[in-house]
Amino acid sequence: MSLVIVAVWLLIGQPDLCAGVTELILVSERHSLALYGLLIVWSFCLFLTVLPLGTLTILLAGLLLGPMAGLAQFLALLLASAVVYEIGRERDPERLGRELAHYPRLLALAGLARRRGFYFISLMRIAPVVPSAVCCLGASLFGVSRTQFYGGTLATGWIRPVAFALLASAGRLLPVCDGGPLTFLSGA
Repeated sequence: MSLVIVAVWLLIGQPDLCAGVTELILVSERHSLALYGLLIVWSFCLFLTVLPLGTLTILLAGLLLGPMAGLAQFLALLLASAVVYEIGRERDPERLGRELAHYPRLLALAGLARRRGFYFISLMRIAPVVPSAVCCLGASLFGVSRTQFYGGTLATGWIRPVAFALLASAGRLLPVCDGGPLTFLSGA
């Protein structure tokens, strides 16, 4: 939310910046298919890492492409999550148990994740501060089953990207440029 407030504050009374954003929206409308492809590839790469750029990416994509950008990012999330989760499953459970024995709270969290995997994944997917790679590796290392992992991801993995894309796309309607909404200025 703070990113939205800063963006609105920067746009108010800045005709050159407003014109630039409006032009960027117009260009993105003409090249939306290429931008959707770029969004999917970029997001896929982001979801393989713990770089905290997914929210910023979907806010920008939501402004430029609209709410459907959230579904495109969700597709990237599904693909990258499968890769990271399956890589994480190639572990030695006994070794992990020995290492977690030194950390009782983490050991308790692992047990809870195994027993309530679907809810664990759902919560991790909705929490805006948990990178996707952390969710996937945590799930695989803690022994969350495939059914629970993929079920939780399908059930709730779309919520965050779609909500942020929807919020950002509403930014086109804010009366910040020349007293009128960005959508009006872009001719959309």
